[in-house]
Amino acid sequence: MLGNPYSKSRLFAGPILIPRYEGEYDFGNVLSALLVEDPFVEMARRMLWLRARTALAEDDAQSWRLGDLIEAVRFAADFDYDDIKSLKRFFRMLPEEAYRLLFNPLTRVLATRLPDDRIFPANSIIAVEVLSRFGIVGHRNHYDAFAATVFDQLGIVAQPPSSPPIPTEILAFAERLRGIKAAVDFLVFDEVISRSVQEAVARNWTG
Repeated sequence: MLGNPYSKSRLFAGPILIPRYEGEYDFGNVLSALLVEDPFVEMARRMLWLRARTALAEDDAQSWRLGDLIEAVRFAADFDYDDIKSLKRFFRMLPEEAYRLLFNPLTRVLATRLPDDRIFPANSIIAVEVLSRFGIVGHRNHYDAFAATVFDQLGIVAQPPSSPPIPTEILAFAERLRGIKAAVDFLVFDEVISRSVQEAVARNWTG
């Protein structure tokens, strides 16, 4: 798929590590777009994803589907997400696999080449540099602006689709996480990126 000169479009889905594949593209000839999510909403979604796969981790015939995350799933099953003390203990005792899943995931996507790379303050600078090379950068809280810009750049004359609603369970959990210092510390780089993108869109989008 990579290096194929006859391919007119490609879709990369999932936690793609951009620096690992960025060299395969001439960004002057392709439209690249990235939609930034609120970091706490993303963390809530990932933590609930772990809990939702508890039964899968306990199934000897199916647990292989979880790959390296199987221990993270088993770990999450032992904690009560509705209890603040339990959540604080969750962040103190994270196994490596869960740490990599939850620690500044946007910075990891933008500034690392391998899944087990450690994230340092310098990675936040790299993340911003990589982000600046995208053709379109939007924020989930301004989804209409992002979708309209993508359609405009692609020459699509139609009403862009609406943003899928975020489940109330995820939103409520995200708000709970905002009040936990350990969770805040886990997202310090992503929060700076998210806030900067959101402020830039709000300042420059005229509708």
